Amino acid sequence: MKGKLKNAAEALGYLNEQLDEKIGMFHDPLGYSPGPDKTTTAGEFEVNVPVQNEMEKVKIKYGHATGPLEDVTISWGNESHNVDFEEGDEIEDHGNEGKDISFVAYSQDDKWRFIVDVSVEVNYELSGNIQDINWDTLEISEDLRLEPEDMDNPDEDLVIIGSGALDIENKFGERPSMTNGEYAAKGQEFVDDRFDGDKEAALKYIYSQINETDETLQEVFQKRAGIIK
Repeated sequence: MKGKLKNAAEALGYLNEQLDEKIGMFHDPLGYSPGPDKTTTAGEFEVNVPVQNEMEKVKIKYGHATGPLEDVTISWGNESHNVDFEEGDEIEDHGNEGKDISFVAYSQDDKWRFIVDVSVEVNYELSGNIQDINWDTLEISEDLRLEPEDMDNPDEDLVIIGSGALDIENKFGERPSMTNGEYAAKGQEFVDDRFDGDKEAALKYIYSQINETDETLQEVFQKRAGIIK
């Protein structure tokens, strides 16, 4: 009887070794390891995301803050910034399943803006509970915020130029929501870089790119530029 039990134990041990080997395949450093969970709220990992519209390998590293969107270090190339994210605009409401919200952070030197999509619980306003952070949606771009005194009443022409430049650039596809001040900053950059500071020439170019016979396209442009409601 003891011999049979010993044989059975040896057989079980062999099977466990075989199982461990197969499981180990999925953690092999030569390429079998699964990718990191990009909706994680802890640890350290990399994602490929756009930085100024160019794809970059970006490292995400969590610090010791209690909130998953606080004390986050974001690094790429020669850049490394420790940031705290704040709630931004609602992206989509999923009813009883919660909703998606964009969260925004700015680098301490005010050079960079970071935006990421976050899934939160249905009662997030009360609980503050976050379900997932989808780091694959992270976007990094230059911070175009103006000084506070310029945000309320930015130059209307620059708002139109900035909005139009973004629309023409992405062929009227989806783009991040921006304030009038941010549009104006983009417009000023466009005027300075493309037209040597000539705002009238920039406006003329923007309008020349809009197909006047396409009422739908024209309406989209005018709404986005704030010309019509």
